[in-house]
Amino acid sequence: MYQEAIRFIQDITEEKLITVSASVNDEKWFYSTCIKPIEIEKEINDILLKKSHSKIIIQSCLNTFNRTIHGISEKS
Repeated sequence: MYQEAIRFIQDITEEKLITVSASVNDEKWFYSTCIKPIEIEKEINDILLKKSHSKIIIQSCLNTFNRTIHGISEKS
């Protein structure tokens, strides 16, 4: 899931700003509005690799796209 999220962000690098929100177990865990796409990679890593049952919503600040990515932690 993390790689899917990063590929998607790389696809939208022509966008100057995006809005990202994330929830973990249906509770808001992260929100950032109108940031540069590259600035969110660490947060996506934390959300999708370290948190269980997470959901990330990535939107264009111009509302030209909206993408939801679900992740389930695979901790051993």
